Amino acid sequence: MSEEVKELDLNLELKKQWYCDYCGEVIESDKEGMLEWDSFLPEDGREFTAENFRIVHHRRIKNCRPRHADDHLSDGHLHWYTGSQGLSELLSIQARYTLDTLKFQKIIRRLHVDYYEEAISYLPQAIQDGNYEIDPYENGDISETNLKWLIRTYGRK
Repeated sequence: MSEEVKELDLNLELKKQWYCDYCGEVIESDKEGMLEWDSFLPEDGREFTAENFRIVHHRRIKNCRPRHADDHLSDGHLHWYTGSQGLSELLSIQARYTLDTLKFQKIIRRLHVDYYEEAISYLPQAIQDGNYEIDPYENGDISETNLKWLIRTYGRK
């Protein structure tokens, strides 16, 4: 592990652990998680729509999901969406569905950008403290320098 990563005192291993969008606890590896989303064909019947992308525990690891109708649930093992092949799979989803691009890009960043998963958990506090310049366009495009700053400033005390 590099000195720089040690200096940050990270809670998560880079691109190996994630926070579950249901329970908030750590998903220990891409083998223990799932990417899921709601997909459906709108009434106009033109194109499949996907929304509510989330990273969650695999049910065999922890069933922390609230009860909901699985009628429109689509999912895949998290390890299908990590690494270079995983990025290609995510881009295929983007090509197949009508979706909110900014929200989908956040999932891509969570899975593929160093420091992003941990740093974004501190973003609300930084904004509350008046640090709006970190994500001025509110699109999730946060520089690596600012991601590291968030972790140093708001991480473990």
